[in-house]
Amino acid sequence: MIHLRWHLFALRPLLADKNAIHEPIRQNPFVALLGLAGGLLARVARTSEGIAQTELDAIIEALRIGWGISHEEAIVVAQIALSSESQNLDYFRLTREFVMRCELDERKRFLDSLFAVAVADGEVSPDEMDEIREIARSMKLSNQSFVQAKMKIPRNQRSE
Repeated sequence: MIHLRWHLFALRPLLADKNAIHEPIRQNPFVALLGLAGGLLARVARTSEGIAQTELDAIIEALRIGWGISHEEAIVVAQIALSSESQNLDYFRLTREFVMRCELDERKRFLDSLFAVAVADGEVSPDEMDEIREIARSMKLSNQSFVQAKMKIPRNQRSE
């Protein structure tokens, strides 16, 4: 846990300096993948006004279940992803790196996590829907994959 936490905190300078290459990140690609996933989940949470506790909880749960890390580690990743330093991440680089590191099936499953964050406050807003659609496109997923993930959300909790 302490070793992984050190790597996770090493993400902070990377987030502040888009051109930085930090040795802990290069040595541990899994930590980089966690940072990428956290950044994309946070992007959906930031779409609405403020970040609700339920959205934070959904990010933590998505990281814990989706990437097999402990609750405490997921909290650290979520805190970093939602920190002020992370607000200006290079979206193109974030999605490009995520695509390079994840297989197609992983990216499709990740759409479910993005929708879980969006619906955590009760419904998926039109802006959140558009954001997830754009992320899906950037992750080189088909519109069919997007629609399949969207349809898992009950109709009364999603915008059309």
